[in-house]
Amino acid sequence: MCMCMKLLNTQVLEGKNLLLCGYESGSVALWDWRNRQIISEMKCHNEPVICLDFDECYRHQGVSGSADKDLSLWELIQPSQLKMKQKVMVTNPGISAVAIRSDAKIVATGGWDKRLRIFSWKTMKPLAVLDYHGGTVEALQFSTSSVGRYSRLLAAGSKDGKISLWSLYNS
Repeated sequence: MCMCMKLLNTQVLEGKNLLLCGYESGSVALWDWRNRQIISEMKCHNEPVICLDFDECYRHQGVSGSADKDLSLWELIQPSQLKMKQKVMVTNPGISAVAIRSDAKIVATGGWDKRLRIFSWKTMKPLAVLDYHGGTVEALQFSTSSVGRYSRLLAAGSKDGKISLWSLYNS
């Protein structure tokens, strides 16, 4: 069963019609959606893939989170093949949300442990653990603005019914 997906920007990726899907089996698959076929698939988790995101502008690399403790990093190499890059273990199991900021400097995760974790996207070095919510962090979204008072905001939605806003590493 498909658990999450991300439609890729076809202009950036040589006009290809690509869709990334994360599955209950722990696999991530790259689909050519126009031809309705999987063109690459790999097992990257031992538990269901719950979330994924992809950096289509800078590194052509993606990240997925699952019910296990691993963040899996993988890359899209030519011709349209997924390749495992590395795994990063977090403290507690259950990564339910992941988002890469549009400038490709940081990546955020939300988990069953009610925390947000911030990593350097280049090195995957942990930068911060944000503790506010009383329930699983289910959704993350970075603002698209890069200037002004509300630039670099991260919004997090939780099972506790709250939405938190965080201003992160503006410079």
